Amino acid sequence: FPAARNSIHIIALGIPFDRTIRYHRWIGKWIMILIVCHSVYYWVLWGANNLDPLDIQFRDMNNLFGFLAMAMGY
Repeated sequence: FPAARNSIHIIALGIPFDRTIRYHRWIGKWIMILIVCHSVYYWVLWGANNLDPLDIQFRDMNNLFGFLAMAMGY
């Protein structure tokens, strides 16, 4: 949404389109940082509970799809 031309958000905030590209990149970088932190947190949590992170990661379909989504973000 931040990088769409003639978006209601851009019009309402009065931000020029050229500057929205910067915000779009900034938001994308922060989302990737948060995804990596979330993934690392769970890997550390599973390791602290003496669980094999790779076994848990690929046993449950939700974890598998989360891993694939993180990998596609790179």
